[in-house]
Amino acid sequence: MPNNKYNIGDTVYFVESQRIIREVRVIKCGGGFYTMKFVDGSGGIRLRENRLFSTKEEAEKSISKTPPTPQREKRYRSPWDD
Repeated sequence: MPNNKYNIGDTVYFVESQRIIREVRVIKCGGGFYTMKFVDGSGGIRLRENRLFSTKEEAEKSISKTPPTPQREKRYRSPWDD
């Protein structure tokens, strides 16, 4: 039996969209993947072990603190413009 970092019934955290920390409960593990149910009861998700964190603080540290680079406005320029 492979060594899993988390066991069935453990509460873990993951980062969604690089900004939201979600709390989930492990319901199944195998093949390097964990199947989890959201604590708020809104469904479930299946993720690899490297996306999971033991504490909310660990998950917060993984979020990038640098603001996204602003995108330049795309404009059409005619060859006859000066």
